[in-house]
Amino acid sequence: MSTNSNGAESPAARIELRVRATAEQAWALSETLDLLGALSVALEPLEDSAPQLEPAPGTTPLWPELELSALFAASDQAGTAMRQLRGEGLDPVLAECPERDWVAVGRAGLEPFKVGDRLWIVPEWCDAPATGVPTVRIAPGLAFGTGSHPTTALCLEWLAGHDLAGKRVIDYGAGSGILGLAAARLGAAEVTAVDNEPQALVAVRANAELNALKVTAVAPGELAAGKADVIVANILARPLVALAPVLLGHLSPRGHLVLSGITRGQADVVAAAYAPDARVTDARHRGDWVCMELRRD
Repeated sequence: MSTNSNGAESPAARIELRVRATAEQAWALSETLDLLGALSVALEPLEDSAPQLEPAPGTTPLWPELELSALFAASDQAGTAMRQLRGEGLDPVLAECPERDWVAVGRAGLEPFKVGDRLWIVPEWCDAPATGVPTVRIAPGLAFGTGSHPTTALCLEWLAGHDLAGKRVIDYGAGSGILGLAAARLGAAEVTAVDNEPQALVAVRANAELNALKVTAVAPGELAAGKADVIVANILARPLVALAPVLLGHLSPRGHLVLSGITRGQADVVAAAYAPDARVTDARHRGDWVCMELRRD
């Protein structure tokens, strides 16, 4: 930590190295920069790059050309890395980057919000509104799901608009577990959160403990047999299509299946994957996003 002219502490500076590279070079360069002492290495698309949406399972596609951004604590380390990359025919640039309060950055824009008349979603560090309305606290971390994204908000609105008392609920693709936690707070008798990412399961358990709610977090292969009254799956269109037999297999004969993470242009394809076993009975929209409710015929 350095000091300013008034003697007060000021954030320590970091040296940022940025370099353009091809996708073929990216992983090897990341390892090189890491070995040379980089505090972090990020791969970022160029401004005119097309977005990479819905990669196939098990793949990590990259843009044909991208930019690597590496942070170094010391200028001599950054200089060594710069010389190394220039020796490989690349053209890196250096810039001083003031240290940022990443905790504050991560919390920026996250505030309590109300879902219908029955639920508040409150970031861990915020005070809960004194309204008597049930609250779910969320500690955003490695797993997706603070409630602010339209796909999550649409699912929360569906849950808050239905009587879940005594119901068995599955939150498939749980992320932070926010949907399962909301279901538990709204009276569900049994809630299971399912995710294939170990860090998501850790997040679900931590958030369940934070709220003193019982939510069982399991990997897909650990999901117990049995039928759920409500299954909520906020994922993406392609995995939702692939998961149709699994989700239908866990849905009770009169159950509700709530699917989100779908754009308007994908809705018909997703619905077709669940037909004729289930049909769309309701659809909610926010911008280009769709949340569909399906019921068995």
